[in-house]
Amino acid sequence: MAGTPQDPQAVPAPQTAPAPQAVPDPQTAPAPQAVPDPQAVPDRPAPQQPPDPPEPLTGLHVDPALRAVWTACGAPEPRGLAGAVVAGCGAVTAVLDGPDQVAAGDWGTVCGPGLARALRAESVEVVVVPGTDLPGLVREWLYQAAQGSGRGVHLTVTVDAPTGPDRPGADRPGAIHLLVRAIDSSAREVAMRLSSPTDPALPALRAVFGGRRIDVRDTDGPGPAARPDPAEEPVRPAERTGRT
Repeated sequence: MAGTPQDPQAVPAPQTAPAPQAVPDPQTAPAPQAVPDPQAVPDRPAPQQPPDPPEPLTGLHVDPALRAVWTACGAPEPRGLAGAVVAGCGAVTAVLDGPDQVAAGDWGTVCGPGLARALRAESVEVVVVPGTDLPGLVREWLYQAAQGSGRGVHLTVTVDAPTGPDRPGADRPGAIHLLVRAIDSSAREVAMRLSSPTDPALPALRAVFGGRRIDVRDTDGPGPAARPDPAEEPVRPAERTGRT
């Protein structure tokens, strides 16, 4: 079979030229990515300063006469032990090494009669607290000394800086402030009771600290208001307060 004859006049179709590439506008083009320096040290967050440790318990007073009665009852050796008497009513504050010793016996009931005789008081209220640190001690003291009137009250403990030389080589310790507050009148009741000149509980606590200034006030009382303590706890009813 004969093939189809080609037209000698036919011209091959020209190839389509590629479209020109668009030139990016320098004003709208994205900025080039920064190349990290392999020798650069990455920024690190500044280390947080740890909170100031609680003030340690030093210089607690132990009354020799009360200690003789205390140890004769089989109670643990006290770190601090002192009392006070107001209008025939006595109060004793006993500081032991830790919660285990406090929980080992009802020392206020066991030793109360002998302590009352030693103080020549008609009755005595004994508060036994663990000696962990200063804020913890006074916080536990208030929990017990406030008794039922302390239910729902919150406590903030602040300690002043030493005020100056008391004797050569030593500083006078700063005052201890107990700020109580509540949504009702409980804080005022606690502050008025413990600050009353007829209640011996606060003088007994001061005696344990060798006469150190300690005050209790509520948020409406005199003096500068203290900042709230984020770790504050509600005051619990007394658990180991012996009354004889």
